[in-house]
Amino acid sequence: MDPIAPKRSLSAFFWFCNEERSKVKAANPEYGFGDIAKELGRKWSNVDPEVKQRYVLLAEKDKARYDREMTEFKTSGKIPTK
Repeated sequence: MDPIAPKRSLSAFFWFCNEERSKVKAANPEYGFGDIAKELGRKWSNVDPEVKQRYVLLAEKDKARYDREMTEFKTSGKIPTK
């Protein structure tokens, strides 16, 4: 992988995890990495569809960003400035 290539897009689940991880850690300080991941997976499977849609939209927007940056990266060899 090229170290200067654009960062890959995040899935809806990872957007959810980015927001919820600190809450899970705070509520369960004894949890290790694996326990936190399991709890995040459990919470994701139980999240309301309307809430989940918000993360799906974030993922779609990030995918479009990644595609745009990769196209420019492949044609110019560098990451676009915003």
